[in-house]
Order: sequence, then structure tokens, then C-alpha cells
Amino acid sequence: MIHPGALRVLADAFNEAKERTQLMITTHSPYLLDLFDPDSIRVVSQDEHGTVVDRVSEKQLSIVRDRLMTLPEIMVLDGLRGEGR
Repeated sequence: MIHPGALRVLADAFNEAKERTQLMITTHSPYLLDLFDPDSIRVVSQDEHGTVVDRVSEKQLSIVRDRLMTLPEIMVLDGLRGEGR
């Protein structure tokens, strides 16, 4: 658990590193999620065939783009859904 106030420094370091290399971060933290472009977020789930990595559903991204809710709010209240679900 990282203090929410320190997450900005961590997110800045991640964004700097992604310019040089491919970077994958996993989190359950809505605080960290809020520091990245919603289009760069992927939803990881498991189905009968194994692990599925998918874009956030267009419906949820549309809610964020229309500024009705933030992605962290959706994550906490409803859970993030992949495009294929």
C-alpha cells in the first residue's frame, strides 16, 4: 500500500519509463488509476479459456469522456468491464 499522496511521483516515473520501454502495471488502486489516460487502461479477467486482457468497455469510456464519472468512480461503484464483456 502506497500513500495516495506519493502516487503522483510514482505515476510520473512510470510515464517517463514508458517512453523507453514497454511497461505493464497492475493495481487495484483507484487513486493510481486516476493518474493515467483512460484509453491506456486494460482490464484483466479470467474466463474458461484463461486470462483475458481487454480495453475498458466503450460504454464505460464514453461515460468518462462525457465527464459523467471518472474511471476510478466506475471501478469502485461498478467494476471495470472489458470491451468483450
